[in-house]
Amino acid sequence: MTATSRIERLFASHQGTFSYNSDSNADKSRLICFMTGGYPDLATSSEIINKLPSWGADLVEIGIPFSDASADGETIRKASKIALENGINTEKVLDMAKSFRQTNPDTPLLLMGYYNPIFHYGPQKFAKAAADSGVDGLILVDLPPEEEQELTDHLPDDLHLIHLITPTTDADRLKKIVANAKGFLYYVSVTGTTGSATPDLGKVAKHLKELNPPLPVAIGFGIRNAEQVKQFGELGQAVVVGSALLSELMDSTNNGESLTSIQDKISAQVTSYKKALQ
Repeated sequence: MTATSRIERLFASHQGTFSYNSDSNADKSRLICFMTGGYPDLATSSEIINKLPSWGADLVEIGIPFSDASADGETIRKASKIALENGINTEKVLDMAKSFRQTNPDTPLLLMGYYNPIFHYGPQKFAKAAADSGVDGLILVDLPPEEEQELTDHLPDDLHLIHLITPTTDADRLKKIVANAKGFLYYVSVTGTTGSATPDLGKVAKHLKELNPPLPVAIGFGIRNAEQVKQFGELGQAVVVGSALLSELMDSTNNGESLTSIQDKISAQVTSYKKALQ
């Protein structure tokens, strides 16, 4: 099947080359970087997010701030709280997506968050606005497949709703998850919130071999350093880093560092992750 979206094109090279039983996959794995939209402020956030691809990110996720971020750890919750206090909303995140697409025409872009803001925005209106803004995919951690139709009915073919699998997903549940899944699957590697625990490499490897998902898998939650990026890059077709980048941004911001200094630190961090996959 011909790859028709940016996400499908990104993972197209995996077809027939990736094995969950192989120990030589890291150089085929992609780097996904997450940042909360609007933290610490709109200008700084947009500047950093727009430059992530030039630093090594193969796919970028912008988090839509939400007041009840139940799946997120302390770092992302704190960033979301500050972003909301600064007036960041769904509309402004969509504007950030437009800005990103103007400077990054080929890099896939996802919005990640919760369904509540989209429900209040209006699913049909949101789907059109996201597509018009150049968004390629959505990750909505609280929207199960059984309840997604009121959104997916309005999504164009090249705007994918990315489905989640977890350490408790079994073969029967996987069939339901992948029935309408596109792009890739997001593997939540810990039974907890983002950045709250270190995933168990052996358990993740064993589970993925048992499931053998039919779509590319991006592994996220709790991956914080280059060594972990390399290790989990051997297991999945992509590795997601979010809380670690936000922690660096938060520390640098709290220390009153200049935008140039902050960008240098984030750039070095992203570059180290990318090198770990090469």
